[in-house]
Amino acid sequence: MLSGSLVRKLCRAKQKPRRIAVTAYELDSAMIPALEQAYVQCEVECLRAGIEFRAEVANTDFIEASLPLIRGDLFSAPQAPFNAAILNPPYRKSKATRQHACPMGFRTECSK
Repeated sequence: MLSGSLVRKLCRAKQKPRRIAVTAYELDSAMIPALEQAYVQCEVECLRAGIEFRAEVANTDFIEASLPLIRGDLFSAPQAPFNAAILNPPYRKSKATRQHACPMGFRTECSK
């Protein structure tokens, strides 16, 4: 888990952050319990290092969830800004439809 590796690295850094907040997006619901358990370990490690830790695991598509934030939709819920992002593309070919693979607002980047 890439975010766990970053948390461990930050816990060992000379200049530690005061807090770490992780927002993880995972489509595969079978992976959610393992992620949550990993974040419990991250919390323990952060506690030892004197760092406040919070993790949220969203069982949703990251691209769809981030569109309102990127587009600045007037009625979207306010989101705290991110200061780092770790993106890990899927390892198997997505069975997404064309509409899902290229959500509105990303046509240029997704189209052939």
